[in-house]
Amino acid sequence: MCENNDGPDKSWKGSCGTIMGKTENFRMKKIVIITNIPSPYRVDFFDYLQRHTNAYEIHILYASRNEENRSWEIEKDKMRNSRFLDSYTIRIPRRFDTKYIHVSRGVAGVLEELQPAVVVASEYNPTALQALRYCLKKKVPYISWTDGTLNSESGLNWFQKRLRRYVIGHATAFLASSTKSREAQLTYGADLEKCFISFLTVDLEKYTIQRAAVNEKTKQILCVGSLIERKGLDLLLEAAQGIEEDYILALAGSGPEENNLKKLVQSLGMENRVKFLGYLPQKELKKEYGKSTIFAFPTRQDCFALVILEAMCAGLPVICSRYADGAYDLVDEGKNGYIVDPYNKEQFRRCMQELLRNPKRAEQMGGESIRRLGRFRFEEVCRGFWDAIDCVLNI
Repeated sequence: MCENNDGPDKSWKGSCGTIMGKTENFRMKKIVIITNIPSPYRVDFFDYLQRHTNAYEIHILYASRNEENRSWEIEKDKMRNSRFLDSYTIRIPRRFDTKYIHVSRGVAGVLEELQPAVVVASEYNPTALQALRYCLKKKVPYISWTDGTLNSESGLNWFQKRLRRYVIGHATAFLASSTKSREAQLTYGADLEKCFISFLTVDLEKYTIQRAAVNEKTKQILCVGSLIERKGLDLLLEAAQGIEEDYILALAGSGPEENNLKKLVQSLGMENRVKFLGYLPQKELKKEYGKSTIFAFPTRQDCFALVILEAMCAGLPVICSRYADGAYDLVDEGKNGYIVDPYNKEQFRRCMQELLRNPKRAEQMGGESIRRLGRFRFEEVCRGFWDAIDCVLNI
């Protein structure tokens, strides 16, 4: 059950779908969560949900094991009650990245075997549609869960928009990963009273670190992300070119744009300023967060951008693109960072240069990043999830 500051002996109707202290009369109902692939942040969150409820048995169905552009490390001992559906993957190259559509077989059969009291399914893909069809036939409550935003899905065609309206029109309740995700659901017809936010997050303890002493002569701007056009690394390089302070720009990540970015670095005369770190495992990445002064994220399009949250765990001020939709929940403008237009080189450069010139200001803003983490801890984020379950089960 979700944690209660008043202690476990209190009887109250919490956001875990049960009465705390009075669970002995409840039977274990099954919740089935359907998502695409096991990402570390979701696996950690599902593990937290499973360990903090005695009212529900939670099962996770994954449409696929992985995608070729992911290098994630998954803790297998956290994959309880999890299974992979029989599926094949359609790979669609796009300008900014590649889209993967996992087409699962036999979804209804697996659900019939599990007999869920509630199904929670991510997005509007073929697997989710099969689950919705099952739920409508069996009269099982269906919760539609999305990370998508109007910005991240700005290129949708008429059929994709109609599909979203269909799913939302037949869902029992809704889960959104951000305020911008909820905005998208409402645009497609969701009932505000049945729309709950459960922030996309990470296990904050994994990224909370003791900061290293910053060398004034080697101030570091860190950017973490795949080296693909969508992430906007070229925009960051062009903005950083005119900074009049001593700094190092460290790029952590790998991808198909690496050679093009290295050529750009050379053409801008920034060879002594830019480090390509490649893909870093979590332990090494934490070290880079720890010795950095600023975190910069210049994306052209992201539905959330969890790396912002990781940087906040390291006590960093964040300069983030307005096209990272999670920024509107994570960044308090002028307090723990700035939200900028990455196409506006002068604005972007000015924000980075201000913090490089004023280390005390950067440190204060980094402290504010730490203070803002509370609402993104699992014990808080789970409340929106359980509120949605309570809603559909009329608890």
